[in-house]
Amino acid sequence: MNKKQLFSTIIILIIAIVSSWFALHLLYTPTNQHVDNPKNPDAIAFNVTYTQMDQNGNIAHQLYSTRFVHYTFENSSEFQNPKITIMNPNGSPWHITADSGTSQQGSSLIHLVGNVKLYQPPSAKNTELTITTSKATIYSDKKYVTTDQPVKIVKPNTIATAIGANANMETKVVNLLSNVKETYVPGK
Repeated sequence: MNKKQLFSTIIILIIAIVSSWFALHLLYTPTNQHVDNPKNPDAIAFNVTYTQMDQNGNIAHQLYSTRFVHYTFENSSEFQNPKITIMNPNGSPWHITADSGTSQQGSSLIHLVGNVKLYQPPSAKNTELTITTSKATIYSDKKYVTTDQPVKIVKPNTIATAIGANANMETKVVNLLSNVKETYVPGK
């Protein structure tokens, strides 16, 4: 065997040993540290509808999202383009949309960001109501919404603006926090 063949054989052996070591290292490196980390997602889904029932088996609220990511940490989620429907025994259901959102404690606490719109269509029990803001927090179990951002509230013949609001979706009572201005718009 000449020197050239010996050198090539040694190089091939070194490459084989290093490759084997890397393969075994990758094979026996535990990956569960990534999977078991509660701050990593445990589920990702697209075009998801989540429905929560009340104690009587009726729909309490529904959430639709084009992209839904769930984390075990605080049972939290992130979602894009959420469309939320919260049922209301005292009138029409509330329809809520936004650009994005996050939740904690399942769907009990929902933070919405970007073009937040709460809409309740008219029914025999209530008049039409639309609330818009840039950011809001929904307590879905309590049917309560709060924001510290500028809001616009539109009802038949009335437009109100303010900085900050708290709204009870069951009683339809909206408390405007500051800089309140209301305009009467005569009917047609």
